[in-house]
Amino acid sequence: LDNAGRTPLHSAAACGCARLTELLLRHGADESRAGADGQTASQLAASASDHGASATLADGTLRLTGIARRASTMYRHGKFGEAADAFLGAIALAEKGGTSVCSASDRATLHFNCARAAIKEGRHLLALEQANAALAAKPEYANACMLQAECHMELLDFSAAAAAYRRVAEMEPHNASWTDCAERAAKMGAASAYEVLGVTESAEPIEIKKA
Repeated sequence: LDNAGRTPLHSAAACGCARLTELLLRHGADESRAGADGQTASQLAASASDHGASATLADGTLRLTGIARRASTMYRHGKFGEAADAFLGAIALAEKGGTSVCSASDRATLHFNCARAAIKEGRHLLALEQANAALAAKPEYANACMLQAECHMELLDFSAAAAAYRRVAEMEPHNASWTDCAERAAKMGAASAYEVLGVTESAEPIEIKKA
């Protein structure tokens, strides 16, 4: 930040510099952030004599690229909750802009990355929702299907997990481990709650809690 509380993107926008504005957006600059004067980059660009930066900031694809880049950086730094929320913001922008802003394949990747961040936070319902959305956009997305199976396992829906693992096995027939995972999930689905926990039916409440 400079002495006026402005980021490099604020300064580029205020000058109307389209090329620098685009470069900063592509590297994850936050166009929604307000400076000390309360103005965002878009507001500053609108007041510039050169309107090139204003047009650049209105480009949905560039804005989406910036948000996704920031979300990925958050994920790499272990800020999984923030990353998941940022990916949700990118997804909302992608859905609003349609295919002119984001292809179905890229939207599937956004959903997958959101699911991956959410599962790190233990937000398994959100992760499952996003894995499902990734598969809706890209049906043969093996990694998304694998996350779907993992979420079902965490949510103790073993039958659904087995089905998801079998689907991954069909997508990756060279990897026998997915078939093993499907069989293990199916066995857990057929087992009693006591068997899943590894305790007997006569177990004391404290034993069940520890399990």
